[in-house]
Amino acid sequence: MLTYEDDRLGIIIQYPSNWEKILDLDGFVTFIALKESDSSTYPAGIGLRVEELSSRSVSLEEITRVQIENLTQNYPDLDLVESSATTIEGNPAHKIEFTPTDDKEEKRKAMQIWTLKDDKAYLFTYKADPKNIQLTCRRFKI
Repeated sequence: MLTYEDDRLGIIIQYPSNWEKILDLDGFVTFIALKESDSSTYPAGIGLRVEELSSRSVSLEEITRVQIENLTQNYPDLDLVESSATTIEGNPAHKIEFTPTDDKEEKRKAMQIWTLKDDKAYLFTYKADPKNIQLTCRRFKI
């Protein structure tokens, strides 16, 4: 496992050493598994987005409502498997599991968790082929 730490975003995450880390300047970090040569689907991936909320007051319930609305609009065939309250590092959070169809018309299994801390919203997304899904993120700290 490798550890990615970003003091500016306030995150520490461990990810498999054979995954590629991709950074975006807008507070988005993605970790992508190596693609299997015989697979037509996208490889598994973990995405983390951190958004500053200091100029506005947003509740976890509002983020949940907006996030589910956005997913429903982006994936008309979305099957929301689970939606439940949880915690991350002792902070109230919300978790959903769903199955969208990607742009290659392949079904994917996905999980998202979001939380608020210190005027920041953290959105964690994991997507994989439903036949090969395994959550490989071992540690996530905010």
